[in-house]
Amino acid sequence: FMGLSENGVAILNADDPYLDYLSGQAFKNGAGRIITCGYADGADARLINVTRHDKGLSVSATINGHTIDFTMKMNAPHWALSAVMALATVSTLYPDDHAALNKAADALANLDDLDGRGKRHLAHLEDGGIITVIDDSYNASPASMVSALISLGEDPSTGRRVAILADMLELGDET
Repeated sequence: FMGLSENGVAILNADDPYLDYLSGQAFKNGAGRIITCGYADGADARLINVTRHDKGLSVSATINGHTIDFTMKMNAPHWALSAVMALATVSTLYPDDHAALNKAADALANLDDLDGRGKRHLAHLEDGGIITVIDDSYNASPASMVSALISLGEDPSTGRRVAILADMLELGDET
C-alpha cells in the first residue's frame, strides 16, 4: 500500500481473514477508500454465482449495485474473483458508466487459461483415448496448490483424476 497516492483506492478481497488488518494498513498508507470484492455479504463487488462447465466459467456478480453476468474460458473458479476485482477497478475508474463495465465484462469472455496456471492440453493416446493434462505448475504455493486440487476435484469432465505434485521452491523455511 506504500505506493498509493493520497486518497487512493485499495481493492481488497472481502473473504480474506486478514481484511481488517489489510484495510487498516491501506488507510495508514493514505487510502481514501476501500473497495471489497468476494462472496461476503456486503462486499462492494460481490460474486453471486460461479458455474463451471466444459467451456469455462459463467459468473454472476453485483458491482456497486449493478448486476452483471459474464463468461470466461478459464476453468478454475478462483479466476472469477480476479475478474470481479478487475471489474471493480473499471467501476472505480468509470463510476456510473455501465457501458464501460459491460464492455470490460464482455472482454473477459476472451480470457483463456494461462500456461502454467491451469492451461489444458489434450494428449491423444495410441489406442484412441484422450487425456486432459492441466498444467498448473508455475511457481506453486500452498494456497495455489489447494486451489488447483479443489479445481481438479470439481472439474465437470468424467473419468479418473490424477495429481502429480513436485517441490514448492522459494518458500523460505517452509519449502
